[in-house]
Amino acid sequence: MTETSNFTVVMTPHMKDLASQFDNPPEKPKFIPKPEEVQELIELSLIYPVTEIPAHSKYLFRYTKHQIQEIYKSILNGEIEIPKSKSKINKKEFSLEEDFIILTFIRLQPGSNISNLIEMYGELFPIYRKNSEIKKRYNELKKLPNDKVSEILDKYTREIAYEDLFGTSTQKASEDSTIKDIKFIQCRCNYQPVIYDQLSSKASDELDRLDKISEIYWQREFSPNDLAILRSEKLKFFMRREAIMIGRGTLDFDVDVNLSEFGERACVHVSRNQAVISFLLDFNFYITNIGNRTFRVNGVVIGPGKKCRLHDEYLLDFSGILLIFYSNRQLIDQIKVALDDSMENQNKREAN
Repeated sequence: MTETSNFTVVMTPHMKDLASQFDNPPEKPKFIPKPEEVQELIELSLIYPVTEIPAHSKYLFRYTKHQIQEIYKSILNGEIEIPKSKSKINKKEFSLEEDFIILTFIRLQPGSNISNLIEMYGELFPIYRKNSEIKKRYNELKKLPNDKVSEILDKYTREIAYEDLFGTSTQKASEDSTIKDIKFIQCRCNYQPVIYDQLSSKASDELDRLDKISEIYWQREFSPNDLAILRSEKLKFFMRREAIMIGRGTLDFDVDVNLSEFGERACVHVSRNQAVISFLLDFNFYITNIGNRTFRVNGVVIGPGKKCRLHDEYLLDFSGILLIFYSNRQLIDQIKVALDDSMENQNKREAN
């Protein structure tokens, strides 16, 4: 595995003899954020996971997830000065877990007041949550009708059940047991993702702008014999045959697109032989699920044995490992012309 520019090119076994060409990779670029970006990063880190910050930010939407993490590490290490600011953190709605804590207190301590709630369970709330906000939410929940309370509790129960099933499904014993229900072992893909917050309008505008120029940029990435490319934020996998295997590589088992490159814990829901991307005679690309786990293509669940057609900019989601697909249109057009000429010559010979 070698680094070029901001990306890492993953080399399959037949490319390993080229590793000597990359003995001295260029240094990684250092990101020097502006004071307002540092301040916003600190504030948003109290509300969102670091990896989700760019989508909710006014200044940081231009940075990648990796860049945000590097800046955050520099702040923690004292390499970046923390600016003084009087800006206020945007209010965050109460989560199901917070509502459950308050509702449980109301049910078990009906005669108590809000001060008892804060004294007994205050440490369970996020550090950015003010006592006045907890008091306001306490009064709101206390006035809710029983059906609304039941709705909140049902949502929280389902969330806990999904988390428990997911934890169980990551254990090898669950696959070796007599329980072979697909919905059980693949519960991570069983329900549709929920977007709790609106994305930044500036981030959406930036994505639209980049979308218009992405095809031009990625066509330059292809070598003459590259049929397609799968890329993440840091890794690139090239397709140079009519079919490639996606899966979880091990020391004694090689695959073309090794999802273990994203970390050991990143692919607990990926089979060794998970999927095959094929370039067929209709000049289109197809992905087939040959594993016993599900994955998503543009948000649509692809179960074991299922197949779907791939188009440029389709997003493949292997249990949180995201890869975007691009095809080399120039090479495909050349193949079409060559095949048409071959068929035409063959027809002429048969006619004669």
